[in-house]
Amino acid sequence: MPAAAVDAVALCRIEDEQLHITLTSASWLSRLRFSERAIITALADMNLTANRVRWHVLPGRIEPQRRISIRREALIIPPEAPAKVSLAADQFKDSDLRTALQRVAKTMQTLLDEKKQPRS
Repeated sequence: MPAAAVDAVALCRIEDEQLHITLTSASWLSRLRFSERAIITALADMNLTANRVRWHVLPGRIEPQRRISIRREALIIPPEAPAKVSLAADQFKDSDLRTALQRVAKTMQTLLDEKKQPRS
């Protein structure tokens, strides 16, 4: 296996004379398929028996789904919560996390403002 590809291997096992290689990215799959014979030969040199290589790829990053099952009326937001969340957001170096927390603070403030306004 090429040295550059070693980091792409997440898991490797031999089962029923088949070498199972799990990769972190599908981009390596097409490149490494051409190395199957060399990999099997290298295993034989180490007294390991594998007649075939089976390739697997880990699933990509799964984005969390927003829960919509909680009714807005059921949310209890303390009045000081948006300011505390915003203050906490400013402490993070990760811009994505900081932005997400600022968005949460803004949403909380909007919900608090809506509760203050009389309903018509």
